[in-house]
Amino acid sequence: MHLDHRQKTSCQPGQRLLSIFYNNKNHNRDIAMIKTFKMSKHLPWAPDDVFRLLMDVEAFPEIHPEVRTARTAWVRPGYRDVEIDFNKAAGVILQGQALGLRVTSVPPQQIEVIRTKGQIEQLKMNWRLNPDGEGGTDMDFSLSYQTGQGDLVDSGAFPLVKKMVGEILSRFESYAATRLVPGQEASAEPEAVATRRTRRSGHQPS
Repeated sequence: MHLDHRQKTSCQPGQRLLSIFYNNKNHNRDIAMIKTFKMSKHLPWAPDDVFRLLMDVEAFPEIHPEVRTARTAWVRPGYRDVEIDFNKAAGVILQGQALGLRVTSVPPQQIEVIRTKGQIEQLKMNWRLNPDGEGGTDMDFSLSYQTGQGDLVDSGAFPLVKKMVGEILSRFESYAATRLVPGQEASAEPEAVATRRTRRSGHQPS
């Protein structure tokens, strides 16, 4: 019995160290640094028009091939909830996933989007649309994310996120070029946008 007691007490420090190691490992995973990507871009269209197209959720599948469906699920003063389903070819981060987003806005200067559901642990996007004084827009964009799979995965995903953002912006510019006139604010919404919105069941932009 005496020998068993000594063996038991001699193992306790090792057990404590092992417990501390795993606790620290989980803690470090929880506090993994959020990755942030920022970019600025000049657009030749007025902030009101850029804002209007960015907020046209139902047009996302037309603009972005990785989006299968997109819809406004809930509208309340100051914000709206959006649900987006991604195709299987949407990339390793979003492949085949459904994402819930809450969109708040200050027309036409600012749009902020945060993740409300989906496998990505944290996701936040922000657009600031500033008039350039000549009818165009100086846009500042930022995206912050944390996958929830550790800092190594987050860091490895950063180049893919940067590439994806560039492709999304390029497609948005191509889409806007077919609907907006540079340096001139449209007097009415593009026909396709207005048609889609009249079909919504009472939803109005926030």
